[in-house]
Amino acid sequence: MPFAVFDVETRVDKHLLNQVYFEGQQLTDSEAFDRYRDDLRNRRGSDFFPITLHLPISIAIGNVGDDYVLNSVETLAATDYSEEKLVREFW
Repeated sequence: MPFAVFDVETRVDKHLLNQVYFEGQQLTDSEAFDRYRDDLRNRRGSDFFPITLHLPISIAIGNVGDDYVLNSVETLAATDYSEEKLVREFW
């Protein structure tokens, strides 16, 4: 039975992070990102941000055949890219 493999690349929404975790502290988005990343490293030993702070920037779909061989790869929203278009096309 053929199947699809998805690869989703994301970025952290620094502005959202700043609004949620550092509201009223007069930090730039980059300063908030650095502070939160350092906190994650200290608390968890990892700097992977919560998924709720991630925005998709690229989605690729690999089409795999019955023989488990990758037959093709398609990139979504390759033209006229926007994060919204990417997510709409995926769903």
